[in-house]
Amino acid sequence: MCAESRACEVWRLPLTLGAVVEAPVWATLSPQEQVQADRFRHPEDRVAYAAVHALLRLRLGEWVGQPTERLHFVSGPFGKPALQKPGPQFNLSHCRSMVCIAVSAHGAVGVDVEPLDRGRELDLAALAPDVLTPAEQAQLGTGGWPVSWDFMRLWTLKEAVVKASGEGLSQDLHAFGIELHEGEPSLWRASAPSASSGPSRSWQRDTRVQLRQWWPDAHALALAHIGAEPVEVTHHALDLTELVRWATATSRQERPPC
Repeated sequence: MCAESRACEVWRLPLTLGAVVEAPVWATLSPQEQVQADRFRHPEDRVAYAAVHALLRLRLGEWVGQPTERLHFVSGPFGKPALQKPGPQFNLSHCRSMVCIAVSAHGAVGVDVEPLDRGRELDLAALAPDVLTPAEQAQLGTGGWPVSWDFMRLWTLKEAVVKASGEGLSQDLHAFGIELHEGEPSLWRASAPSASSGPSRSWQRDTRVQLRQWWPDAHALALAHIGAEPVEVTHHALDLTELVRWATATSRQERPPC
């Protein structure tokens, strides 16, 4: 694993049904995180929570050169976590089948991951107008993807944007829109409040927001990075076995001599 990177890093880890939390991964968590993990009723949720928080601690610990147990976090006004001491900005997301984190020293980041097939379980006719702008709704099903997949692509990108902003879902989802391209998506902001959400609204591209998206293992994984300049984005994948090895190696390095 590398030390601090000049890039914005995205790390993902797939999870399989029946996966368990190995002891080295569990030991990486803080006591409070262990308590929170034990509160989940479903084993899959417990594994996902433990895996994403262990992955975050391991990468941040290497980035700032501190043992994982010395990393302390605070929450912003809308619940976005940050390091208590100055350091890189980060974000995390998890579902039962995949977890991911993003870390950057050059701006705010938000990340979201969801199975693409989750859109099939949703009442899109009722939900889409509540969370997508008219222009976003018009993109559904136009690019050769199923409508439900297009919805998940747009939703994960919008979720990543509001998480990067630190405002979460308190933000007006109709005040900005995502335009899908063959390359990187782009973000547009409305010049007027959402009360005038018709076609007369004027929109301007927000070049401070850099969007990326991937589709690993039938998931939509979205990144939003907010900064003065575009940054290089590196994408890393590992599995639970590699996470256990990382946690084991880190614990040996942090263990004081006898």
